[in-house]
Amino acid sequence: MTMRRFYFNKLARDKSIKNLESKGAILKTKTLTDNEDYLEAVTQKIVEELEEMFDSQSQEELIVELADLEEILDTFKALVKVDQADIDAVRKAKTAERGDFSKRLFIEYADIPASAKEEIEYYEGQPDRYPEMDPKTGEFLEFFDDEDEDEE
Repeated sequence: MTMRRFYFNKLARDKSIKNLESKGAILKTKTLTDNEDYLEAVTQKIVEELEEMFDSQSQEELIVELADLEEILDTFKALVKVDQADIDAVRKAKTAERGDFSKRLFIEYADIPASAKEEIEYYEGQPDRYPEMDPKTGEFLEFFDDEDEDEE
């Protein structure tokens, strides 16, 4: 019998493996006994499920992918020993303090006064997420890390 090989290199559901084997597939599998390896595989699976969720073409597909995403997130939470009740409590407190996303507000940019030192320090510390702009031109300002400055 002719066989075709496909590279998976990902975490799989146990019944998916049995289903493939019942169709004559020969799989090379392993059990991830090392927690770091397992955490990496779970993290990759979360990314995969997010991509599949965004690629959904119908409401039915979206529901299936959301179910998959929730299941792998539950696996992640168990692995890192985070309880759903703790997440719910933080979420409730954060919503009470900062609100939610239901009003669909979107920030294009923010002019932060120099006196708001804590906020400026936070945004400066994450230039990939919050690049600084020239308030007059709207152009992005270049930022240099220590290595770039050494090269000049």
